[in-house]
Amino acid sequence: MNLDGNKNFNQLINEYRINDVVNMMKSDNTRKYTIQYLYTQAGFSQQSTFNKIFKEHTRSTPSEYLEKLKNSKQTLKEEI
Repeated sequence: MNLDGNKNFNQLINEYRINDVVNMMKSDNTRKYTIQYLYTQAGFSQQSTFNKIFKEHTRSTPSEYLEKLKNSKQTLKEEI
């Protein structure tokens, strides 16, 4: 059964999980979170599964995504 367009139930759940992780990463407390903390909080039990699904949704690995966020925050601070 398809929900939300062409997505099945697991795809829909994973999308919500990844969105939660992205929101945690964007918070000001990013530095206190480890990748393991992020994926376990989102309900993933395996980092490899989390990395694969994260990259499918963001086109970046979790580490790359965090680096991009760090760089964009630094750029914003420099502009202020």
